Amino acid sequence: MARKNITYERLLRRDRGYKFYRFFLTIVLILAGIVFIRHVDSRLSEYEHNQPVNVIKRFIAHIEADAQSQSDEFASADEAFSAVLASIKAISNESSLSYRKISQSLIEEHHYHILAENEKIARVELKKQPLSKGENFNRWSVSSLSLVVSPERIAMNHLKNFQNGDFSFIIENTDALLYPAETKSDLQNYLLTSVKTDELTLTEGGASTEGQKTFMYLLGEETFFEISLKANSENADIWDLESCVPHFINATVYEADIPANATLYVNEAAALDTWIKSTYQSEHASRVCEDVQNPVDLTYKHYEIPFAFSEPNFSVKLDNGESVPFTLTDHKLSISSPAILPEFSFLEPTLKEATERIAKFFVGKTEIGNLTKYVEYRSSAYLVLYEYNLWKSLKAGSADMESFAITGMTKLGDNCVVAEISAMYRARYSDTNVIDYPLNYTLYLHTVKGKWLIYDFISK
Repeated sequence: MARKNITYERLLRRDRGYKFYRFFLTIVLILAGIVFIRHVDSRLSEYEHNQPVNVIKRFIAHIEADAQSQSDEFASADEAFSAVLASIKAISNESSLSYRKISQSLIEEHHYHILAENEKIARVELKKQPLSKGENFNRWSVSSLSLVVSPERIAMNHLKNFQNGDFSFIIENTDALLYPAETKSDLQNYLLTSVKTDELTLTEGGASTEGQKTFMYLLGEETFFEISLKANSENADIWDLESCVPHFINATVYEADIPANATLYVNEAAALDTWIKSTYQSEHASRVCEDVQNPVDLTYKHYEIPFAFSEPNFSVKLDNGESVPFTLTDHKLSISSPAILPEFSFLEPTLKEATERIAKFFVGKTEIGNLTKYVEYRSSAYLVLYEYNLWKSLKAGSADMESFAITGMTKLGDNCVVAEISAMYRARYSDTNVIDYPLNYTLYLHTVKGKWLIYDFISK
């Protein structure tokens, strides 16, 4: 086959062909380079996007964003997680947020503090995610979120609640044993009333240390409530309540001595047995006659009842429901003994006559023999009078009973009773020597062969 002759025209066509192929290959190589560079840049961008520091930056932006523009990356159905997010947003109060990495040795986790104006308000933990198919770099996600509230902020939050009338913290952390006679409702009403009288403020106590803080809530210039907070031994970001001291409880102690046959009522409810501090026998118990029939229980219960927030209403009732009169003086309740017991009212004339006869005897106006009508022979009362008879003074010229009253009567049994007598006896020894004798007798009577006689006698 004959070779074609090389001509200029053929060389020109071949040169044009080579240029076209070089241009085409150049374009292909440029396009391939662009694709490669964009791919590498995309991978690097994705790598940077998933680095812990960028994840925490996006998380802070998610917190600061409004509800409509928040990222779906950190959306969670966990209610606790969402509640912490809401708390962080409320605490930050529109101040800018920042972060600070926490030194720790785990390579699978990264820990950060979220800061609001340099105050730690939350702790965030990032964990490495397992590599998916086709991935060759680590991805990080928020695995844990917890609040970090400083002791100062805890104390300030309580102050805000108190100023807004929310005293639930004080109520729940005040030992009920400090106000055993009152209720939480009484405490609540007292707190609401007290705060209206002056302004509540907060100050840090002088006993504060690095791991323990004491805060004082002042009402005016007086300490009202005190709390102590202590850093958790396992997590220094957590502060635990160590103690509370209510300084506003200054209880008034009401005392009452109630006989065994009566019941004390406080605010219309029977008094608690825990308020009974002691029991004792009546002063008459040792003088009850030996032949007493159906003796009365002479035991008394001594109550001490503290009231810190209110003034109590008292009442005393017998077992049959009958009300018992009493007096309340200087926070001490005293039973008012009836002047005359209805079942022993028939003794009033006898008591008056016996009192006058005894008074006459003491001023020498009658002999001891004239007392036997009223005094049991050889009884304790008789021996007292007989001993006086041995050294009695001069006789008065005249003597009269100026006044007489039975001030109290106590039943000791069906056949035994004691009467308190108050009388005034005037004795005239001469025209210029007139003496008034105030008589305060305690007369014990019982029946002897059906007759009521004095068997014991006390002159006060």
